[in-house]
Amino acid sequence: MVYYSLIKYVSLMFELVARRIRLLDQLPCGATRKHRERELDVVIQQHYLALRCAELLEELISPILLAQFLGCVLVWCLLILYITMNIDNMGAINTLILCEVLAFEMLAFSFLGSELTHVSYGISDEIYSFRWYDAPISVQKKAMLISARSQKIVGVTAFKFYFVSIEQFGKVMFRNVTSTICVECTSINDH
Repeated sequence: MVYYSLIKYVSLMFELVARRIRLLDQLPCGATRKHRERELDVVIQQHYLALRCAELLEELISPILLAQFLGCVLVWCLLILYITMNIDNMGAINTLILCEVLAFEMLAFSFLGSELTHVSYGISDEIYSFRWYDAPISVQKKAMLISARSQKIVGVTAFKFYFVSIEQFGKVMFRNVTSTICVECTSINDH
């Protein structure tokens, strides 16, 4: 739960940045140029802090996700071994339950990883929607800084092996389930 909470916390940091950008356009018409620049400076600082937190989160969670991924692969292999060799029905059932628990944990990480990537990438849409083209050159440059920073993909990876996302989870689960079904059909046909 701690890791899930950390990912959600960083996602919320990016959401706060997006909301601050939306509020930039709602500044009163009488707001001075200095006031707009100060507000944009705060947004830039918050965006930098959110990016830094995402980097720290990646350093912390990356090895754990790799271990989780490898654990899933090993348990799937063990399940396939139990099914093909007809070694022990209770062992296969226990391994299947372990597969489901690990798959649920990976699903939770994948869902939160996708959310983090989506929210962080949404910053570029928000800054583009901001009326930067009507602003002075100094504000335009600062808006471009945020835009350039937000182009970098932010998310959690399994030790830089792959980004943890719902799409990746679906691909991995589809391959594992398909291979398990093929092995079961082969073992049934052999008997």
